[in-house]
Amino acid sequence: MENGRTSQLVWGVGSAPDPSGRWNSELVLVECAALGPDSGITVGRYTAFDLLRRVDPRAQRRFADAPALQLLIDWRIGPTTLIDVTTRPLPTAAQVQLRDLVRENAVPNRTATVGLSCTLAATKSPAILTAGHLVTGVGDRVQLYASGQQTPVWVDGVVVHWSDPAVTGTAGYDYAVVELLDQRNQILSVFHTGPAGPPRPPYAPIDVAAYGATSGTRTGQISGALTQLGDATRQWCECWQIGPSYLLAPGDSGGLVLGTSGAHSGKVLGHFVGGSYWPNQPGLVHQYVQDMASCLNSGLGRYISL
Repeated sequence: MENGRTSQLVWGVGSAPDPSGRWNSELVLVECAALGPDSGITVGRYTAFDLLRRVDPRAQRRFADAPALQLLIDWRIGPTTLIDVTTRPLPTAAQVQLRDLVRENAVPNRTATVGLSCTLAATKSPAILTAGHLVTGVGDRVQLYASGQQTPVWVDGVVVHWSDPAVTGTAGYDYAVVELLDQRNQILSVFHTGPAGPPRPPYAPIDVAAYGATSGTRTGQISGALTQLGDATRQWCECWQIGPSYLLAPGDSGGLVLGTSGAHSGKVLGHFVGGSYWPNQPGLVHQYVQDMASCLNSGLGRYISL
């Protein structure tokens, strides 16, 4: 609770069993640090009398002024009240996982998908890959909808590496590397066997699974590879093509595409970045996947490892 003098002192009031086994004793949880510096009281369960008896004589004056003690006095606790002295509980770590939603702080309705996890070369910290066109540059703040724990929560991240061909005006690569601001939160990884590598003959269809925040987990087939494609706004280099199908949709950008059979089983093809429509028809009939090996070879590999 907040009493205006300090941060949270007491987390709950409940009951505890007395010597007869009946739950008749009042129980109060108190933060150890709120009993004053060097009080000599360690984590444990005490009666009010025991608590006073255990105070270090050198700290009695500070203990008398401790906000938690003042609060307990104000409550007029009785001789049977039990006091649990404990450390501040740590919040449960949030877990970001494949297919979670990512949104840009500046434009919350602009969303993408949490893609492959990676490790930053400089700090060895975990990070995630998503589409570069979600954000406008390094330092941009994003939020990730961490769904790996029982209750999903939004967690904050920052873009640490980034590329978007729409900004350079030339054909290029579309990716953003996002690091979580609170390192206590976790990034759940998915098993893979590394990047598939750029396409080489003999060309053959590749069975894949795609993971999108909008479309969910979908299975499909790579039908081709393109060295360059796009429109007047953005030209991508080195992409795989899925389709014709309606496998993925807007909001799935950044989602991992993983090989599922044959020589490509477990191989990372890349992440979804865009698609094309049939005239006057809804949905993306072809979807384009930024080749991961090409991104790494273009310079990203100096900054991350998969």
